[in-house]
This record gives sequence, structure tokens and C-alpha cells, in this order.
Amino acid sequence: MKKRIAHISDLHFVSWKSAVWTTVKLLAGFTALGGAVWLLKRNRNAWPEFLKLLNLQSESTVNWKLLAAALPAGTIALLEVVPLIMQAIQFRKSSQANMDALLDHFAKEHPDHVAITGDLTNVAHGDEFRLAQTFVHKLESIVGKNGVTVIPGNHDADAWFSAVTGTVPPEKKLANYLKHFEEYHQKDHGHYFPTARVVGDVYLLGLDSTGSNFIVPGSVTPDQLDRAGDMLESSTARNCYKVLLLHHHLKPRPTLPASLLLRLGEGIKDLALPGFTRPEDVLRLAEEKRVGHILHGHVHEMYELGDNPMLECAGSTPSPADPEGENLYYNMLVWENGSMHAEPRAVPIPKVRK
Repeated sequence: MKKRIAHISDLHFVSWKSAVWTTVKLLAGFTALGGAVWLLKRNRNAWPEFLKLLNLQSESTVNWKLLAAALPAGTIALLEVVPLIMQAIQFRKSSQANMDALLDHFAKEHPDHVAITGDLTNVAHGDEFRLAQTFVHKLESIVGKNGVTVIPGNHDADAWFSAVTGTVPPEKKLANYLKHFEEYHQKDHGHYFPTARVVGDVYLLGLDSTGSNFIVPGSVTPDQLDRAGDMLESSTARNCYKVLLLHHHLKPRPTLPASLLLRLGEGIKDLALPGFTRPEDVLRLAEEKRVGHILHGHVHEMYELGDNPMLECAGSTPSPADPEGENLYYNMLVWENGSMHAEPRAVPIPKVRK
């Protein structure tokens, strides 16, 4: 039976409130963090109280590598405040119009399913999640109640929990995300991830790869990877074509990013951290369990890599992907006659008065 699955990613909904909140949080947060680290190095007696404040039990649970990396990165991140505010100014006009055009397009194309691979928001603010939730509900009015699969991206997670403690339960680091999108995840044996959905003869399995902060491009916890292996061996999965969904890329992108911040992130993507898997661990599982396609986002660039499994990046759907800025792009995965292939689709950008 032929099935068409639209793959979109990195929607990055933003609002005025989230832009202002980010400005305040960056200025206050990194100043406080830098001060705390300096004081702790001078007075080790304050350590137990600091752990109590973070609701941690021992020094070993603190991810010092990421904490140290967050300090200089915080200075660079402050440079992102102005673009964020400018994006908020234009959002209601350009970005919202782009998303409306995408909805109109899907109403005509009417895919069987839509898979969203994370970064629904910019800073995991409640206003942003409400905008994203409204968009997803509109999608459901087109493709049906069970026609959308959603997984989180690093921008949907609480960066404080990720940077300081590393591996934390989704209930903490993804609290705001789950408040708005919990209905899209079956809590199996106390776990939200992986999350599975069957579309005809296609088995979609979504992972949470928000295991670390923006300095490291993400990771899947070993226990989640073990559960994924069991689910991919289930009787349901064995009778289907298997597709893995996660937010972060597992192989280097074909082209290098232009910005310094992204170059730093790309350069340390293989940083070894306790409690995290490496990209090759996920790829090895996919090969062992005969996963045919891996869909991801994170990299704001559409591309296709590899074979068995084939890696498909949807780019950043609401952002123009061509030099002229005339079209939005996404991937339409087509399952037909026992095989799957991706068809890049273009959606004309509406002319919006600025």
C-alpha cells in the first residue's frame, strides 16, 4: 500500500516574550554560573550546598566538561540575542506566513503522515510551544488525529538541566515540551522514549537525542538505545519498513557551517562524555536492526547521505533553502512497491509586506 510521509523539521517558533526572556536569562544566567564556578574553586566547603541547590546527590553527577564549555560559549551566545529579537519582530509577518503557506500546501497534497524531527521552538518558552501546538493541531485537521509524529530537539529542552547535569529524565529537561506534546508519546513502562507509530507498512521510531546542551550536537542515552533495539525487534516492527527519527545528525554534514559558533559545535561533535552514546552507536543499531531510513533535522540544510540506512535531513522547513529565497523545502518520503525514496518538495514563499 502506497504511503507518503512528509518530513519537516526545525520550525523554531518564536515570540516577543521568548525573545525578551532569552535576553534576561542569558545575561543573568551566565553571569551567575561564572560566579558560582569561581566561588566553588575558592571554597570547596560550599560544594554540598551547591549540590543541594541543583538537587543533585554527588559531585560525579555534574558534567564538568559541559559546564566548563558553557562559560565561553555563553559569551558567544549573547551575540545571538539581537538576531533573536529581529526574528521575533518579523515572525508574525514572514515566518507565520511561511507556516500558513505550508499548511495550505499540505491541504492540497494531503500526505498520509507528517513527521516533525524537533526544534519546534527557539528557547523552549511557553509562548513558543503554544504557537507550535497550534500549528500541529492544524496539521492534524488535515492529516487526521493520529497523522503527526513529533519528537523534541535541543531547542525544546531546558538547557540548564542539560548543561549542568547531562543525563536527566525527560520529565525535567523536557517539562515544557511534554506539557504541550505529551499526547504524542506513549509512556511505555515509565518511559516517554522511544515513541513508535505505524503508518501502513512503515514503522516510525522516534528517539530523544537532547542528551546534552548546544555545545555538543546531542546524544541518545544507552538505556533508551537498548529499548529502541527491543522495539525494532517487536513483531510489529519486523513486519514493517523501519524508519528511525531523531533530531541530531549522525554523520558530518556535506558542507561546513559559516558561523564560528556552529564551527565549534561541529568540531567537537565526537567529544566523549559519560552516560552518552556516540553517533556510531546509533548507526550500528540501525544497521543491525535493518532500519531503512533515518530522518533528522538540526542542520539547517537539506541533504541526503549514505545507504542502508539512508540519512535524510529536512533542513529548517520555514527558512528559505535556496539563494533567491523563493521557496520553502521539505522531504516527502514515498513508500511504494516495497521500497522508500525521498522527494524534495518546494513551497513558494508568500509575498509579505515588511
